[in-house]
Amino acid sequence: MEPVKIISRFYTISLRELAYLTHIVDSYEGLATVTTVDRATGLIEITFPACMAGTVDPLLAALAVETGMDKAQPPPDWGTHGLNNDKQAMLNNK
Repeated sequence: MEPVKIISRFYTISLRELAYLTHIVDSYEGLATVTTVDRATGLIEITFPACMAGTVDPLLAALAVETGMDKAQPPPDWGTHGLNNDKQAMLNNK
């Protein structure tokens, strides 16, 4: 079985819009996940399987217009604390 490639995108969004964004993404049941990285700055991570990029990318573009979320960079230590590595390992072991 081939490993599943996970795409991770970072955005900033107002806390007022975060609940709406999360609700919309969750309504697609398994398409992508939204993780709050830093509540104080509104930094979020959206992860999804690479094979779903054709569906997720237009959705995120529309949500960016609707909610005002902006692309952002991950925190410098984001890859070192293991969260992304653990997600990837879990998917690869299925």
